[in-house]
Amino acid sequence: MSKEERKLMKQIKKQIETFLKEKKKPFKRKEISHAIGISKKNYYLFREALNELVKSGKVARLKGGKYSTVSSLQKTKGVLQMTRKGFAFVTDERTGEDIFIAAQHLNTALDQDLVEVQLFAVSRGRNKEGRVTRIISRGKSTFVGTYHKSEYYGFVVPDDPRVYRDFYIHERHSLNAKDGQKVVVELEKWDSHKLNPEGRIVEVLGYPDEPGVDVVSVVRGFGLPIHFPKKVEKEARKAEMKITPKDLAERLDLRDWDIFTIDPADAKDFDDAVSLTRLENGNYLLGVHIADVSHFVPEGSAVDEEARRRGTSIYLVDRVVPMLPEHLSNKLCSLQPHEDRFTFSCLMEINAEGEVVNYEIKPSIIHSKRRFTYEEVQAILDDPNSTDPYADVLKEMNQLSQLLRRKRLAEGSIDFDTPEVKFRLDETGKPVEIIPVERLESHMLIEEFMLMANQTVTKHIQA
Repeated sequence: MSKEERKLMKQIKKQIETFLKEKKKPFKRKEISHAIGISKKNYYLFREALNELVKSGKVARLKGGKYSTVSSLQKTKGVLQMTRKGFAFVTDERTGEDIFIAAQHLNTALDQDLVEVQLFAVSRGRNKEGRVTRIISRGKSTFVGTYHKSEYYGFVVPDDPRVYRDFYIHERHSLNAKDGQKVVVELEKWDSHKLNPEGRIVEVLGYPDEPGVDVVSVVRGFGLPIHFPKKVEKEARKAEMKITPKDLAERLDLRDWDIFTIDPADAKDFDDAVSLTRLENGNYLLGVHIADVSHFVPEGSAVDEEARRRGTSIYLVDRVVPMLPEHLSNKLCSLQPHEDRFTFSCLMEINAEGEVVNYEIKPSIIHSKRRFTYEEVQAILDDPNSTDPYADVLKEMNQLSQLLRRKRLAEGSIDFDTPEVKFRLDETGKPVEIIPVERLESHMLIEEFMLMANQTVTKHIQA
């Protein structure tokens, strides 16, 4: 196409857009060409111009061969979710439907951005289609990637394949990063999809092969909150383990019971404990006792809001990103041995067929008598001559767990026995050994008791 033809086609595009915007209703191709005075000689340029406007999303092709400006179509908004293939979907916040966004219609939007979308009248697939017309708010502002340096500027190539453009970094915003280093870049400006986003390096993590850089890259890449806000820490530290007459009146006092925890050897917090006794009628009384976090974290408090934002504790290969401040997670809400703790207890009477015939769910106070590891419990179960003071109750627990397991599998439950491994790191954080974790009877014991407690609580809620 010659320079003159490109110039003329640009003028024709403007004419088409102006005409459709003024008329505010759909027209067929011939009607548009006639209205804006396209000659037979230039009709091929008109067709090409119209097709390009459709491809760019500025004009929509409707049913019946008619065309309309996209501005006259319906708008909505929602959160954008990028795919690794370059296209995206926006979940319509009004209907919950997914709207397909082609790569050429992203308009600088990134994964998790809240965007305004203009819907096309005709979709090629099952989903509605549209184009992003406005970024309402960014889902995230920092990204992890590898810095590549040139003489006066550099680029950061994002680790996340869903971030589909490299970040342009001016030399004054490089934070003296070296070529090939992992960095955290902050998005500063991105006004046009024709240009790369501009960023500022806010943290240099180090070279990829340096110890710990890989884990820190994951932490920064997912925006995991390592530190708690000062307000949250201060509020958490005010909590104390103090049993009042009101607590004794409202809770079951189970401090004299033989209750203990069974956890991995490297566990730092213990949020559940178990107990088992035989009733006079021969039935089991199984107790599952869960740390009562709500006693220390009132709804709407700073700690509650922060826990809601975090959602869960995250376990990485060499560290834990906790949901609650350490004063709560590792102390007051951890069922430490020989310490009074507030709990919720699910007490289940179970008959010889493994059926729960009666139950009670109550706030309680416990005093754990022992902190067992899975390996310690397994050694006791394997030793017929064990003199451990809890050997009898542990072996009875194992018999009950096997009964519950047989019943559960017979009723169609699926056992997801997936292999688990642990990484052993050296002093620099480098993995030196991958250790398969053997699934012990002691593991299954706790699994069955927790499943039974969950089923009982679910039935209680649904009743």
